[in-house]
Amino acid sequence: MIEKHKNYFFISSVAIFIFSKFLFVSTVELSRKLPTEADDAYMYTSRVNILNKCAKNACNSIEGIKSDINSRSNSEEIAFRKAVDRAGVLVVYKPLYTLLLKALNTFSSDITKTYKVFRILSVIFISSAIAYLIYLLFPKFIASCLLIITSPAIFKAQGIHIMVPSNLALGISAVSWALAIKRKSIILIIIISALSMLCHPMGKLYSLVTIMLTVFNSEEKLLKSLLRNSLFILITAAALLIPILVKDVPLSFSLPTADNKDIFTIFLNNLSMAFGKLNSASSILQCSLTLLIVLTANYFHKKNLITRPSLLFSYGIILLVFLSLFHNLPRYPLELFNRVELIFRFLKYAWILLLAQFIISYIPRTFSKPLENTIKGIVISPVLVYFSILMITDTKTYFLSMNKRIDRHNYQQSTEFIKHIDNHLLQTDLYLINDEILFYMYLSYGNLDKRIVFLKMLSPENLKEITNKYIGKNVYITQTSYNTKTTPYTIESKPVFESNGYRLYKLSKDQLVIKKSTKVNI
Repeated sequence: MIEKHKNYFFISSVAIFIFSKFLFVSTVELSRKLPTEADDAYMYTSRVNILNKCAKNACNSIEGIKSDINSRSNSEEIAFRKAVDRAGVLVVYKPLYTLLLKALNTFSSDITKTYKVFRILSVIFISSAIAYLIYLLFPKFIASCLLIITSPAIFKAQGIHIMVPSNLALGISAVSWALAIKRKSIILIIIISALSMLCHPMGKLYSLVTIMLTVFNSEEKLLKSLLRNSLFILITAAALLIPILVKDVPLSFSLPTADNKDIFTIFLNNLSMAFGKLNSASSILQCSLTLLIVLTANYFHKKNLITRPSLLFSYGIILLVFLSLFHNLPRYPLELFNRVELIFRFLKYAWILLLAQFIISYIPRTFSKPLENTIKGIVISPVLVYFSILMITDTKTYFLSMNKRIDRHNYQQSTEFIKHIDNHLLQTDLYLINDEILFYMYLSYGNLDKRIVFLKMLSPENLKEITNKYIGKNVYITQTSYNTKTTPYTIESKPVFESNGYRLYKLSKDQLVIKKSTKVNI
């Protein structure tokens, strides 16, 4: 009877967990005109259009962008902007994500609608994969509690509610971890892990955990297990090392590289940002809990509180957390940690529940029933209070974040504006864009046969060099109603075309004089 109730509780917890994630993503996406985080979203969708139009023949737009990215500049701001757009336009580091999006887009004529559907389908897949993984790793009751506790959670920076390639890679890796726990075919595990690597470079790091599970969760002797998994180990090692050894590969799965800071300084800085100031209560608590997991995992395994796969998985995730703290990407602090922290949070919460269960199980049977119940209450009460406060806070954040994401960058989409550009501008014309969302929106919808220039990518000197080549030809520039930043030029003429807040201006020769006050805004 108790087991039956546990089953009902677990099924309910899975349904609540998946539905809460689905509700967040679907509500946000279906309430917006543009997809969430429109700049990043159109960067992803642009890959589909580029693949469709430029796979066989070179496109004028892409060749021009390539030339702009390779142009020299002494500005650190512009160099950073070029690095971002190089990754967004030229480097293929998430091919599976692009191919899945391309396949789904065969059923639609609008890449924006396709992308929104893709995000909704992705959150169902990822949350289902994580729920199944939690079920395999922990006792059923603790797994149920974990899923209930994390249902309203909006994780730091890279939560399940953010459907980016790295999270899809996590969902695919969760499947490979589940297969490794179940000791399924190593060929199948290699294929799933390879798909994760092809989805995002984070898949390579997640494969380290898969290797730990396949090698050390085997019933074979260690040497034999290593030999059986040698192909998987070699593939993962190659995926990690090739981008380091071979520079500027056109098909790159490399992770962002750190700058030249001292490695120990990077670690301490990241540790303080991840867990709080080093002498703070938050930092001490977080570090203590992490250390407690490391010290007690093997003991809990011996006491049958967790299984061997749970032990290996715990060590694997903590290894990733440790490695992530040595990574430093300028302007993107904790870039790796924020991704690993998502699954690490489940591990921390599980350990709090396991510790409570462990303490309760060691109450001497010689105690009277009232005393035994009192001790149980003393142990359980702080755990209940902690998770209750956590869930109340997370639920409040859940709805605040939902509303915030609905409103953020929720501008009008204007495929009509892009169609006008394609239909009325000549291939010999120059088209200047000053807005990142419109830049990637054009790459997602346009014919890509025009020479386009993203102004934020060029120094005034580089821009002048380009516009000088178009003297006597047509030069156009766009301004948007939501982006009030000034362009490098003084625009006094009326727009030649306007749609949904997007205005297209034709610049005369006299107007192609860059204002002295022009500054680069990234």
